[in-house]
Amino acid sequence: MGLLSEHSLAWKSSCEAFLILALACACPTTASSQSYYRNEPFDAAAKVLPRPYYGYDPAEYFKVAHEEAVSEQKARTKDEFETTAQYQQRLKRMGLSNPLAANTYAFGVKPTTVSYDADKQTFTLTFKPQEAQGNALYLWTSLQTTVKDTGQHKAENGFGAVFTVQESSISIYELWLAKAQGLTGCTATANVAPAEAKSMNPDIRALALMRPVAPFESMDKDYSEATFSNPSETRTTTAMIFGRLIGVRFYDWVTGQVLGSCP
Repeated sequence: MGLLSEHSLAWKSSCEAFLILALACACPTTASSQSYYRNEPFDAAAKVLPRPYYGYDPAEYFKVAHEEAVSEQKARTKDEFETTAQYQQRLKRMGLSNPLAANTYAFGVKPTTVSYDADKQTFTLTFKPQEAQGNALYLWTSLQTTVKDTGQHKAENGFGAVFTVQESSISIYELWLAKAQGLTGCTATANVAPAEAKSMNPDIRALALMRPVAPFESMDKDYSEATFSNPSETRTTTAMIFGRLIGVRFYDWVTGQVLGSCP
């Protein structure tokens, strides 16, 4: 690969003046970040990405996937006025494929490593999802974490001591990738001149391109009760999106410039 075209430094400086958060990868989101998601299937043949670009909003995707799962479950439930033969025929017409599975979706993720060799004027870019503890079938990576202060209230312990409890909620979105059905990681290189590489380095991100697979989505909830010594009450929701990794794009999230990819 030859040297990439000159980085859009002036445009980038203007854009960065309005953004505090770069890509929502295991980081709290802000209102400004939401407008840079593109909530639509991804065109894997695209050579240039929108700018700036975060991929599909994990929260919105999970909402759609969950609604589809509920709708499908309802549709597959036998009606009391439906004969067994009619029910089986209807299931046959419906098929077994979830509508989401026909499309490719892109989620912004943080590269595992970004290193630069000034002598070779080359970036080496790696994305390697983590092993899922207790589940050998999947790899996973963080997509988005949102922390909200939901208020406070007074509480009293068993000794009559009154204290103020701070309430918060945490929403975590994760991408779970089936090992046996797709890529398990990606390493790519990009030739970039040193001055441009230095400017570009903080803005390099990765897009995980995935096709949805069953069970498509799942959710866990946890609650941490407040105590006198730790007066914080936290409700945590972890939403898991399931798919198979079919590709990775390393890119400058501000300009949309693609640096490398797998396959």
